[in-house]
Amino acid sequence: MVRDIQKVKKLLILGIDPGTTTAYAVLDIDGNLVEVKSKKDYSFSSLILDVIKHGKILLIGTDVKEIPYFIKKVSRKVGSKIISPYYNIKVEEKKELTKEYKTSNDHERDALASAIIAFKRKRSLFSKIENYLAKNNKLELKYDVIELAILTSMTIKEIVDSLEKHEEKIEKKRKRQRTKINIESKKDEVMLLKQQNTRLSNELNELKWKLDKKEINIDKKITESLRFKDKRISELNSEMNNNLFEIGKLKNKINILNSYLKLMDKYILVSKIDNLSRDIKEYSNETIFVFDPNVFSEKLFDKIKNNINVIIYKTEPNKLIMDKINKIFIDVKKLDVKEEDNFILISKESLKNEMEKINILNNVIKNYKKERAKTLYSQA
Repeated sequence: MVRDIQKVKKLLILGIDPGTTTAYAVLDIDGNLVEVKSKKDYSFSSLILDVIKHGKILLIGTDVKEIPYFIKKVSRKVGSKIISPYYNIKVEEKKELTKEYKTSNDHERDALASAIIAFKRKRSLFSKIENYLAKNNKLELKYDVIELAILTSMTIKEIVDSLEKHEEKIEKKRKRQRTKINIESKKDEVMLLKQQNTRLSNELNELKWKLDKKEINIDKKITESLRFKDKRISELNSEMNNNLFEIGKLKNKINILNSYLKLMDKYILVSKIDNLSRDIKEYSNETIFVFDPNVFSEKLFDKIKNNINVIIYKTEPNKLIMDKINKIFIDVKKLDVKEEDNFILISKESLKNEMEKINILNNVIKNYKKERAKTLYSQA
């Protein structure tokens, strides 16, 4: 896999000092200062726009042990991990950390110190990744591996293997796209093969006619020529049929995909996953489809809790899983769906109806429990 480093968006470390005057500092993953800035009444959206123009925020640092709400809000927005110190950093320490840099005020100094703390916490991991990739001649994967190492619990080797498999899938997809593009050229090939077939058939018929009419002994070379032409005609027919079959399959695939595109205003597209262990990579929406939710990883609990609202299943989850995850579970049999190999289309209306039924049932159960508790209390 060859990677053009110039096209990779920078991975960054952000330090924030929130307050009436908000300041931020941005470092790259090599510890170089990208920008430091402060502003009074700095709005949340303005800060986000100013920061992301430099690249992708991988880590956010703070100088206090208890993470401020503003920093948590930024983290959720940009999808980064927060690094907080084990204790509140004193002013003297922050001055020492930032003594080699120029800042305009204490807010910028504190934001820069926060970014430096986050960088130092992960510096050994960055070095370990770079050494591993250099040893295996895969330095072009550096930024992808660092990003996944921060945001997942995978080992470096697992991440590298996963990225290489992903690149193989992309290459296969490109080949399929090139095949689609070649449909018209395949048609031209089929037409040419038909013409060759017709010409050779006419030549063969003419030779056979001469043989019958003149009743002469066919020369050995003529016999070999006829045999070759018969064989060539058979090969051309076989090749033509194979091309026609491939064209038919490609057309059918394109028609299916086009029909799905027309349904996107009434359906949502959801990726299929086998279970809730290592199959979850990214979330395109708040709904997932799982074949068997009973296979579950504790490491993914927070990820599911924070990102997923609805889990559609094929194998019914047990009560332990439902209580543990505490999300809306819906049997796929109750929904209007259209399935493909790697994804499933779910009717928005059928999904809405099932969720309303579940919410009504939950409210009935909740009210019943309240009334039951009042009755028991009055009897006591």
